[in-house]
Amino acid sequence: MQHGSAVDFVRQVRTYMRVFGLVMLPLVVLTYGEVRAQSSGERVLREIEAAFARGAEQEIMRRAADRIEIALFGANMLYSEAQAQLVLRTFFRDFPPRRFVFEEVSRNGPDWFAAGSYWHADGTEPFRIYVRLQERAGTWALRSIRINQRVRR
Repeated sequence: MQHGSAVDFVRQVRTYMRVFGLVMLPLVVLTYGEVRAQSSGERVLREIEAAFARGAEQEIMRRAADRIEIALFGANMLYSEAQAQLVLRTFFRDFPPRRFVFEEVSRNGPDWFAAGSYWHADGTEPFRIYVRLQERAGTWALRSIRINQRVRR
């Protein structure tokens, strides 16, 4: 191998590595951001799950958007954070938690959805609870909570 061709080869390899780095770096950064956002959304859902299990409305509302939709047994309204906290406090007072677990979790674009069963102290049939998180500019906000009686089949 001639000396000139070895030098040319090294230069070519360096050029390819620079180009490869310029192409791959944004992909790695974007992928990292997506993974970070995904795990963050899952983490927020786990925090909400734990707060429902304890009947801790303040912890749930800490993740809420400025306005949050709450549907209780079919009655659907948009609430401010303070109003929503009062609604949840009343719900937990009337139906103290015995156990809560999310059984289904999925993501669709900027939204995370979760559905779970809420067993309360006075009931044999759990309620079905649905929540929706939405991500904007890297921040996850609780947008809606739906609480329904489980339909017997």
